[in-house]
Amino acid sequence: MSLKFPLISRVLTLFLILLFVSEVHAFAEEIPEEALMVDYTNCMTGCSEFEGPLGCEILCGCTVERFKVALNEETYNLLQDQLGKNEVSVENRAFLDETAFLCVAEMDELMAEFGLEVPPEGELLLPPPEDDGGQ
Repeated sequence: MSLKFPLISRVLTLFLILLFVSEVHAFAEEIPEEALMVDYTNCMTGCSEFEGPLGCEILCGCTVERFKVALNEETYNLLQDQLGKNEVSVENRAFLDETAFLCVAEMDELMAEFGLEVPPEGELLLPPPEDDGGQ
């Protein structure tokens, strides 16, 4: 019995720490939806010439979702500030690299699932609409 009590005590302590951390995170402000939409729009604008519309929707949607889940308003604003100054911390660089890796993998998986290929760099997945000369 003496061995079980320290184990139970450690498990209970770990549970309480996790509960406290989740409660503190719950009080943190969420990223405003407007800011996430701006990120999504900027991502789509910068991406569309490389991945095509469907690929970009997957990449940009995944990226914004990762921001929404992993960051609160304070950490998001810090990341945006660092990106604006082109001085990204080691921690935020690791987060961005991981996000890019996971989202590209998600895009590749979904594109393969639908039998689509990601176009070579610089080519669109779907051709742009033909200009009918305003007719």
